[in-house]
Amino acid sequence: MSAHETMNLKLIVWRQAGPNQPGRFETYEAKNITPHHSFLEMLDVVNEDLIKEGKDPIAFDHDCREGICGMCSAVVNGVPHGGQQRTTLCQLHMRKFKDGDAIYLEPWRARAFPILRDLVVDRGALDKLMRQDTPFMPTAGEIRAKVYGVAGFGAPHLDEAITEARDFLRYKGALATWNSSGPRPQRPYIHPVVLKTLVGMGANIEGDWEPWFKNTYRDEVAIWRARLLEMDFEDAKAAVEDE
Repeated sequence: MSAHETMNLKLIVWRQAGPNQPGRFETYEAKNITPHHSFLEMLDVVNEDLIKEGKDPIAFDHDCREGICGMCSAVVNGVPHGGQQRTTLCQLHMRKFKDGDAIYLEPWRARAFPILRDLVVDRGALDKLMRQDTPFMPTAGEIRAKVYGVAGFGAPHLDEAITEARDFLRYKGALATWNSSGPRPQRPYIHPVVLKTLVGMGANIEGDWEPWFKNTYRDEVAIWRARLLEMDFEDAKAAVEDE
């Protein structure tokens, strides 16, 4: 199919009004879909048509739409995320399908993740596991304020700090569910200032980061304070030691 051609598809989608409501498959037409549409963009097109017809749009989970967060974990033709290796559903593109294809779409079915509506499931069980080792879930605003208080980070570095804090939470959640028969989750890099912030908010860093953190935190914070607050490095280091 060329970049300018479009396709029409048949979607057989699980619809369920609520957790305690009966569900059913319903059939929809996805019209004029290009090879460049992602799967979620294709669903956006279908939902726009449903709304124009006065019908309820298909509810589905999504967040980053960049292949990172995994929120878009619906099941396509019986395979989670559609079955393309190392690809989340939001990064599955419609060039993998052809005109006239029938696509079955349903939620991830597991007792631990009950259906809330259509393709949306309750992820509370996963959140509970993530909190098992990390009994907190700070917001971006909380992290921003705390990191600035620790080191005087400038705005660009605050965004990096928030990303690293979220990486920390994802890693702790993955570690909590890790089966030792498989590969251990890879520890992300977390700046020592960010770790200091998370520890102050209740995070547990025993084992993975603790030795490295103790050896590098003082100098890293001193470097940042000296640079951003125009302090002498030795004065900045002494101030950190006194804390």
